[in-house]
Amino acid sequence: MTTTPQESSQKISDPFSEALDQESLQHGLKLAGARVYTYGETAIVLELEKASDSLAPAKQQCIWALAHLFQQRWAEHPGIRDIVPANHNMTIIFDPLSERVSTWISKLRQCWQDLNQQNISTTTPFAGARTHQLAVAYGGEYGPDLKAVAQIHGLDVEEVIKRHSTSMYTVAFVGFQPGFAYLDGLDPALQTPRLAQPRTRIPANSVAIGGRQTGIYPADSPGGWHIIGRYITETQTSLFDVNREPPSLLATGDFVNFVWANA
Repeated sequence: MTTTPQESSQKISDPFSEALDQESLQHGLKLAGARVYTYGETAIVLELEKASDSLAPAKQQCIWALAHLFQQRWAEHPGIRDIVPANHNMTIIFDPLSERVSTWISKLRQCWQDLNQQNISTTTPFAGARTHQLAVAYGGEYGPDLKAVAQIHGLDVEEVIKRHSTSMYTVAFVGFQPGFAYLDGLDPALQTPRLAQPRTRIPANSVAIGGRQTGIYPADSPGGWHIIGRYITETQTSLFDVNREPPSLLATGDFVNFVWANA
């Protein structure tokens, strides 16, 4: 299966040839399947058109491809401060003294147009993607919501664990807190709405389910996801270490498989 951004009948004018007023930059410039807008004076954002949940992973693949292409072309430019792929959008943070904002928009637009001419496969790994097997202790004191998740879906606890630990997940993006990876690929039978009343504290390394995604909390944090287990740090690499390069164990596009450690 392949996907490319949908064509749009509305064409964007060339930022090099026509002046772009500040108001139009803030509201966004229409591209095929996306729009670009400014975010303050030091950033621009490309945001995809909204898609159904079934198309969300394919749309996210477009963001990965865009990030990879932009990094190839412009990551070494002295004016680039950061390139941040996120949930169906990508932010470019730049030195405002390096180039005009319209120039950066034009560079981003060109990358997006070039991707429009390619087929982006939803099964092609993101450049540099790694595969991680992460041991998890499910249930008990480590997974206080495991039984509730099982009851919601009419499954027994063991079936929930098997389904969660046999899926192959993909890191859609990293955010919320340093090292927190939002993982796509959760079995539809386990997709569970977030808690009506979020907890004020979720322990570090908790494995949890929130909606159609799963993830691991790298540090103590408030949160509304259902806790079903604990990532075992005694024998595995920490999810985030500021003194490590890169600091985050999981990166955009990586593959993750959970191993049931206390079976």
